[in-house]
Amino acid sequence: MWKDLLALVQQVVTLAKDMERMREDNKETKQQLLNLTLQVQRLSDELVMNKQYLSDQIILGKYQQQAAHDNLKLQLEVDQLKFKAALPPGKGES
Repeated sequence: MWKDLLALVQQVVTLAKDMERMREDNKETKQQLLNLTLQVQRLSDELVMNKQYLSDQIILGKYQQQAAHDNLKLQLEVDQLKFKAALPPGKGES
């Protein structure tokens, strides 16, 4: 009987230790999950920022392209005016 009681007490102590280890593991797992969640959130925020940055760069590129196109047109007009001004007057013109 004492043997059975001792075995039962040992089993209870072993189960208590196992339970404590599992609680610690559970704490660690929760902390790791929290860390992973925070990392995922940071990555998500980075993706949003990068998407916005790329969108802004595309818009900026379009404005720069339009400005370059407008400048080229103006330069062509200036060159045409210079060319016309450099021509001698025609026969009918005085």
